[in-house]
Amino acid sequence: MTNLLHIYGQIAWHDEVTIIGDKTSLTKLRDAIEEAINKDSSMTDGVVNDGEGFNILIINDNNIDKLPLPYSDEVASEKNQDIWKVLIDLIAKHFSQERLNEYFSKKI
Repeated sequence: MTNLLHIYGQIAWHDEVTIIGDKTSLTKLRDAIEEAINKDSSMTDGVVNDGEGFNILIINDNNIDKLPLPYSDEVASEKNQDIWKVLIDLIAKHFSQERLNEYFSKKI
């Protein structure tokens, strides 16, 4: 299986983020990041080693201080539920349903 990519996010403050992938997946991720740098947003995908696929939305935005904290552990996770709307609105701004459908239609 190729295009394998695992992204292990921060559980709490000061934890590392680990990205492990094969050459194909890391190259796709690099290219998607480069596209977001140049065009404000991009999309790619990956697969974990159990065969489940996932999408990666990449956004270049200077207002990152207004976004919810990305930690996954309950002790460190974002408690302000209202701030999640900021993230949802940012994603919707860059990834309209039409754009998402266009991206996914290329995958079928």
